[in-house]
Amino acid sequence: MSNAAESSEHERALCASISAAVPEEAFTISRVLAGAGHHAWLVGGSVRDLIRLWHGHAQATLPSDFDLCTDAKPEVVRQLFRRVIPTGIAHGTVTVVLGRRHFEVTTLRGERGYSDGRRPDEVFFVEDLRQDLARRDFTVNAIAFDLEHPAVIDPFDGRGDLERGVLRAVGDPLQRFSEDGLRVLRCARFTSTLGLEVEMATRAAMRPSLASFAKVAGERVREEWLKALGSAAPSRAFGLLRSEGLLAITCPELFPEGDEGADRAYSRACALLDRAPVDPILRLALLLVFAAEPARAVALLAQKLKLSGAEKTRLGRLSEPAAQLVHAPPDLQDAKAVRRLLRALGAEYTKDIVHIAELAAPPLRELGGRLLDELSREPPLAVRDLRVNGGDLISELGMPPGPEVGRLLERLLEATLDDPAVNDKARLLSLARELK
Repeated sequence: MSNAAESSEHERALCASISAAVPEEAFTISRVLAGAGHHAWLVGGSVRDLIRLWHGHAQATLPSDFDLCTDAKPEVVRQLFRRVIPTGIAHGTVTVVLGRRHFEVTTLRGERGYSDGRRPDEVFFVEDLRQDLARRDFTVNAIAFDLEHPAVIDPFDGRGDLERGVLRAVGDPLQRFSEDGLRVLRCARFTSTLGLEVEMATRAAMRPSLASFAKVAGERVREEWLKALGSAAPSRAFGLLRSEGLLAITCPELFPEGDEGADRAYSRACALLDRAPVDPILRLALLLVFAAEPARAVALLAQKLKLSGAEKTRLGRLSEPAAQLVHAPPDLQDAKAVRRLLRALGAEYTKDIVHIAELAAPPLRELGGRLLDELSREPPLAVRDLRVNGGDLISELGMPPGPEVGRLLERLLEATLDDPAVNDKARLLSLARELK
């Protein structure tokens, strides 16, 4: 078989693989648009990920979102489908709903002016697919797939970059990054999620683009951080955040630039991130263990990243106790001391805290083992674990409702921490009568 024939066969097999993975509803959208004299293409991350799957990349996953672009104007798309949500109609995007699936359908467009470093000042529609792809961030995301006549359209060699393991901006990287400040952070994140190395010119444009990045809202930064932290190799992204100055924009107090001690601590933390469970908040807590002031770092980072209340609480409940274990390990003389430490850590957080502490300081494995062994015995660690409650004390001891009931329950808990066998209703009520 000639090289040309092999190439043609390879292309047919790739197109067949992509077509087999695309939801039937996407083909329905394409057929409806074609029937009205228009064209639609699958575009962006889904095409990239399906090509990676075809090539057998270890980190490749089946996409969950399938976005399309079309030469039809948004009002035409709205007329052709029964359920259409005008999600971003000002920028040419509507969401077509077929069954339970949602598909973003965007009219081919060009953009001009990015005064806020995020959105184009002007969007104009075009008829040339290549013009639309030219406005996208990286070559690996500027690949389209023709659904009606299966073919990959790749004007900027995104496929070649995928094969070479390279992340390269489309056109001038400084221009791409200035258009949307988030792109420089996405560049770092893609090194983790896609396992790509940033091309030299693209990387050289990262630090000069920090002024644009500084305009990005905390919620958008949070989303990228959590995606990177949920990847197979978060250290790749977080190494770039440090080296290219993005971390100093997001939270300069966390690991101050120009501080050799902070440099060493950050490098040590990054080296451990990939070994931690794939749990973004746990991995972030591991990073904060090496910060100079973990408690302050939690407060600052929660504010900068706009973390939810639950995320902030968990981050603090993991990072601060883990840092204490790592930097000032306690001397636990007996099982009573172990149970009191478990109470301070919280039963729901202990396993994760131990995991973080053991990663950060392997000598803590013996201490961690003692904590987990005692935890497995399910000792009472909170008032709710007692075999009596406030109602029992009121009814059995004749106590009036009020704060004294709560204080007595705390004293009973102290007794069970000394001896878990005391956690028996009759024994606790007897003890309560003595302590009352």
